[in-house]
Amino acid sequence: MVSVNKSHRFCRSPYGFQMSPYLQELVVFTGQNCVFEDGSDQLNKLARVAVTAKQIERLTHAYGELLETQISAQEDPITREDSLHYCMMDGGMVLTREDGWKELKLGRVFPAKAHMSESESRNFIKESSYIAHLGGHNPFRRAINPPLSNFGEFPFNTLTG
Repeated sequence: MVSVNKSHRFCRSPYGFQMSPYLQELVVFTGQNCVFEDGSDQLNKLARVAVTAKQIERLTHAYGELLETQISAQEDPITREDSLHYCMMDGGMVLTREDGWKELKLGRVFPAKAHMSESESRNFIKESSYIAHLGGHNPFRRAINPPLSNFGEFPFNTLTG
């Protein structure tokens, strides 16, 4: 049996989880690609590591929140000088395991200059920002406001389809 001193660098546990960074990466990868219970079975079968579904859920959510914080901190605000921008939004209902049916909202903001032509009949958008939210419309409106906040009060044209 090999014994390692707890102060050794191999014993560091990022973000308070008692797992190596590599195992945390495997757990989060599994957690974002399948149902947590199935992820537990897959890790046990493939890596011979016993990780419960709850551990996968906690670690995946912890890294998701950390990533969300980092992304929101580095987002460049859109300014009035950046010219015309478009904002597209849509939503639907999704059946969740825990809470039943919930609203899923998605928003996309992109500058008009990002609209490119590939051919006469085909166009694409070169760059855009996405905002997604699982829940009601009011939290979604608060989430989509920061990218649009520097525009001030504009008479927005609304297209519905």
